[in-house]
Order: sequence, then C-alpha cells, then structure tokens
Amino acid sequence: MAPSPKAPLHDPEHAPSWYAATAHPQPGLSALAGDVRCDAVVIGGGLTGVTAALELAERGFDTVLLEARRIGWGASGRNSGQIGTGYSPPMALLARLAGEAGARDLWAMAEEAKALLYGRIARHGIDCDLVPGQLIAAVKRRHLAELADTLAEWQAYGYEEARLLDRDETLARVACPAYLGGLHDPGAGHLHTLNYVLGLAEAARAAGARLFEGSEELRLGPGGGGTAGRRGEPRHADEEIRGDSGEREGEEDGADREDGDPEHLEDHEERPGDPQLLDDDEPQEGGERHQDERQ
Repeated sequence: MAPSPKAPLHDPEHAPSWYAATAHPQPGLSALAGDVRCDAVVIGGGLTGVTAALELAERGFDTVLLEARRIGWGASGRNSGQIGTGYSPPMALLARLAGEAGARDLWAMAEEAKALLYGRIARHGIDCDLVPGQLIAAVKRRHLAELADTLAEWQAYGYEEARLLDRDETLARVACPAYLGGLHDPGAGHLHTLNYVLGLAEAARAAGARLFEGSEELRLGPGGGGTAGRRGEPRHADEEIRGDSGEREGEEDGADREDGDPEHLEDHEERPGDPQLLDDDEPQEGGERHQDERQ
C-alpha cells in the first residue's frame, strides 16, 4: 500500500476521520501575528498541550499556545477515545521494571488520570459523548483465563469496580454468540476524542490562555527566556512546554506517536469521514464501548 501523502502544514481541515466528520463546529483560531509576550508558551495543540495551557491559565499564568495545524489535528483528535484502566503491559511487568513501590505509584497515576479527565469534563461542561463502562470480550477460552488474571491483578492494586461476566451476561450486553464471556469495567469509558480536545481548548481560552492555529514554531532562543516565531513574527516567553511530538515540516507525521493504542488508532484512522459509516462496535447512544480479544 502506498503511503498517504503528508498533509500540508497549513491544511485548514482535520485529517479525514469519523471524529472530524462528527466534530462540533469549529470557527477556527487566528494565526499568531506581531510581537507577543507571555509567562509560558505551549508548543502543540494536542491533548498534552491544551491541557497544559488550561492548567497554566487556571493558575494565573499568561499563557500562549501555538499549534501548527488545527487544535486536535494529530492523534489526540483521532485516536480510539477509550478510557482504560491500568496500562497495556501487565502490572507484574511494571513491578519488575520499576519495583513494587514504583508500580503502585504508576497505578495511582493512571487512576488519577481517569479522575482528572472525568473531573474536567464535568467542571467545564465538555460535550464529548462520554459513555462510562467498558466490556472486554473473550472469543477463546484462553482469553477467559487471561481476563481472570487481569482482574486479579487489578484487585491486588485495590481496584474493585470490575467483574467477570459469563457468556449469558455478555450476550445480554452484546449480541454476539462468538463471545464466551468478558471483563466489565464500569470505571473505564469512551469519549469523542476530538470534541474532548476542542472542549479543553475552549476552557483554556475561557481561563485566559491565548491559542493560535496555523502557527508553527520555527526557532527558540537559548536560556530561560526565549524567542520563537511564526514566519518571522516573534513571541517571547519565560518558559516553554512542548505538547507536540517534536515534529517539524519535512518530517514524518507524528499523529500515530502522540498517544493511543496503535491497533485502536488503525481502527479509526482508516475510517472514511462519513458519520453514517460506523463500525459495528461503535458505541450507540446510551451504550458502552466494547472490544474483543481476537488475536
């Protein structure tokens, strides 16, 4: 398969995806013009960058965010949108790498991240189709054993929300006879990832942050106080936060490196930009997200 052409750096539209096709209307933000001074500048308008801008602005810092394309243009605006519990690697592996105390700190960080996400959605009234709950379905008997191990591992870290479902309970939730059972996690969920990032951006602007699209970083001066600019237009900042993937014009697109599970990214990035073309496992209104363990 031939690689898809790289989008122009100043492409005014999001890359085609189900999320872009169903996103809330976006008036578009102006590009940076003139000489701008601020306490902190954030490079990149993805999930990391927009969240950083919001947190800084809420703490009273004069904050500027520069996004080369559109807010949420990369993987932050077109990943699978799943809010999962724990990490992709098993906690036993993380404990071997980081030690037991380190693994517990990592677990606490992951749970705090979920709480922060749910809290921001509620506090700022972000309309992002949040649906709580996730069902991981088993299609092989070994998957049932693996899900039982996962549940036991979660419980060892004090997580008591999830439970195993037998075949009948799973079929009652998802009408697929191939499923032998599943792991139901009410603490996980699914959201419209692009609308979530756009909602965070609006919250950051409401808190006083200045956001600019079509404004790539071209240079940054040395030291604590730096100068960077767009097409010769400087801005001065005491601190810089990188919320992008370090991508520059002429490099490969970093959308699939920013965040998200590669398999889930493939599920959504290959989807045509037509809101009527939904996969069978796309959550319907009032329903929760499910995935299976086909491997």
